[in-house]
Amino acid sequence: MSRVLVIEDDLAVAALLRAVLTRSGHTVIAAASGEAGIDCLASGRPELIILDIRLPGTDGFGVLQHVRSQGPSPPVLILTAERGARARALDAGADAFLQKPFDNAELVSTVGDLLTPAM
Repeated sequence: MSRVLVIEDDLAVAALLRAVLTRSGHTVIAAASGEAGIDCLASGRPELIILDIRLPGTDGFGVLQHVRSQGPSPPVLILTAERGARARALDAGADAFLQKPFDNAELVSTVGDLLTPAM
Protein backbone atom coordinates (compact mmCIF):
# COMPACT_ATOMS: atom_id res chain seq x y z
CA MET A 1 0.00 0.00 0.00
CA SER A 2 1.68 3.18 1.23
CA ARG A 3 4.99 4.09 2.76
CA VAL A 4 4.51 5.70 6.20
CA LEU A 5 7.24 7.49 8.13
CA VAL A 6 6.69 7.27 11.90
CA ILE A 7 8.70 9.78 13.92
CA GLU A 8 8.25 8.67 17.53
CA ASP A 9 10.80 8.44 20.34
CA ASP A 10 8.81 6.02 22.54
CA LEU A 11 9.92 2.61 21.28
CA ALA A 12 6.77 0.85 22.56
CA VAL A 13 4.49 3.31 20.75
CA ALA A 14 6.62 3.07 17.60
CA ALA A 15 6.40 -0.74 17.72
CA LEU A 16 2.62 -0.58 18.17
CA LEU A 17 2.27 1.84 15.24
CA ARG A 18 4.45 -0.42 13.08
CA ALA A 19 2.37 -3.48 13.95
CA VAL A 20 -1.01 -1.81 13.37
CA LEU A 21 0.03 -0.13 10.12
CA THR A 22 1.84 -3.20 8.76
CA ARG A 23 -1.29 -5.31 9.39
CA SER A 24 -3.17 -2.70 7.36
CA GLY A 25 -0.80 -3.21 4.44
CA HIS A 26 1.50 -0.21 4.87
CA THR A 27 5.29 -0.16 4.84
CA VAL A 28 6.59 1.61 7.94
CA ILE A 29 9.87 3.47 8.30
CA ALA A 30 10.60 4.60 11.85
CA ALA A 31 12.75 7.36 13.30
CA ALA A 32 13.28 8.05 17.01
CA SER A 33 14.14 11.77 16.82
CA GLY A 34 13.28 14.83 14.78
CA GLU A 35 16.71 14.85 13.13
CA ALA A 36 16.48 11.16 12.22
CA GLY A 37 13.03 11.79 10.75
CA ILE A 38 14.34 14.64 8.61
CA ASP A 39 17.17 12.35 7.44
CA CYS A 40 14.59 9.70 6.46
CA LEU A 41 12.74 12.31 4.41
CA ALA A 42 15.94 13.10 2.53
CA SER A 43 16.47 9.43 1.64
CA GLY A 44 12.96 8.69 0.39
CA ARG A 45 9.57 10.28 0.15
CA PRO A 46 6.83 8.71 2.28
CA GLU A 47 3.14 9.04 1.38
CA LEU A 48 2.32 9.94 5.01
CA ILE A 49 4.15 11.14 8.12
CA ILE A 50 3.01 10.28 11.64
CA LEU A 51 4.71 12.67 14.01
CA ASP A 52 4.99 13.00 17.77
CA ILE A 53 5.39 16.51 19.19
CA ARG A 54 7.73 15.72 22.07
CA LEU A 55 10.93 14.48 20.47
CA PRO A 56 14.57 14.73 21.50
CA GLY A 57 16.40 17.47 19.63
CA THR A 58 14.16 19.00 16.98
CA ASP A 59 10.59 18.70 18.26
CA GLY A 60 7.59 17.75 16.17
CA PHE A 61 6.72 21.35 15.35
CA GLY A 62 10.26 21.89 14.05
CA VAL A 63 9.97 18.77 11.88
CA LEU A 64 6.56 19.89 10.61
CA GLN A 65 7.96 23.32 9.73
CA HIS A 66 10.84 21.66 7.86
CA VAL A 67 8.46 19.35 5.96
CA ARG A 68 6.19 22.21 4.91
CA SER A 69 9.14 24.40 3.86
CA GLN A 70 10.24 21.82 1.29
CA GLY A 71 7.32 22.49 -1.06
CA PRO A 72 4.56 19.97 -1.76
CA SER A 73 4.66 17.46 1.07
CA PRO A 74 2.86 14.35 2.25
CA PRO A 75 0.05 14.63 4.77
CA VAL A 76 1.15 14.84 8.41
CA LEU A 77 -0.73 13.23 11.29
CA ILE A 78 0.29 14.56 14.71
CA LEU A 79 0.02 11.80 17.32
CA THR A 80 0.86 13.00 20.82
CA ALA A 81 0.12 12.66 24.51
CA GLU A 82 0.46 16.42 24.92
CA ARG A 83 -2.89 17.72 26.14
CA GLY A 84 -4.41 20.73 24.42
CA ALA A 85 -2.14 20.44 21.39
CA ARG A 86 -4.82 19.86 18.71
CA ALA A 87 -5.39 23.52 17.75
CA ARG A 88 -1.68 24.32 17.80
CA ALA A 89 -0.87 21.26 15.65
CA LEU A 90 -3.55 22.05 13.07
CA ASP A 91 -2.60 25.74 13.03
CA ALA A 92 1.04 24.72 12.43
CA GLY A 93 0.03 22.80 9.31
CA ALA A 94 -0.78 19.26 10.43
CA ASP A 95 -3.46 17.55 8.35
CA ALA A 96 -4.86 15.53 11.25
CA PHE A 97 -4.44 15.02 14.97
CA LEU A 98 -4.87 12.05 17.31
CA GLN A 99 -4.38 12.03 21.06
CA LYS A 100 -2.44 9.26 22.83
CA PRO A 101 -3.55 6.79 23.91
CA PHE A 102 -5.17 6.19 20.54
CA ASP A 103 -7.67 3.65 19.30
CA ASN A 104 -6.15 1.33 16.67
CA ALA A 105 -9.28 1.43 14.50
CA GLU A 106 -9.34 5.23 14.63
CA LEU A 107 -5.66 5.32 13.64
CA VAL A 108 -6.26 3.03 10.65
CA SER A 109 -9.30 5.06 9.61
CA THR A 110 -7.46 8.39 9.91
CA VAL A 111 -4.48 7.06 7.94
CA GLY A 112 -6.85 5.77 5.25
CA ASP A 113 -8.60 9.14 5.05
CA LEU A 114 -5.28 10.98 4.72
CA LEU A 115 -4.06 8.67 1.98
CA THR A 116 -7.28 8.85 -0.04
CA PRO A 117 -7.24 11.77 -2.47
CA ALA A 118 -10.15 14.18 -2.09
CA MET A 119 -12.77 13.88 -4.80
